[in-house]
Amino acid sequence: MRQTWYLAAKLITIFVEHPVVFIGYSLADTNIQELLRGITRVLGQDNLPKLQNNLIFVQ
Repeated sequence: MRQTWYLAAKLITIFVEHPVVFIGYSLADTNIQELLRGITRVLGQDNLPKLQNNLIFVQ
């Protein structure tokens, strides 16, 4: 869990300021879920729309 928080903190700026494309992953992937959970905890509810607009999943 500690590694996820560290990674989330480092990636938060990139995820909010730039579009991020995930190729070959889905929201059902536990690693993706854990990463996004950590990021959303740090961001808070007010900033979630900024994150949602920048995540693109290609299946």
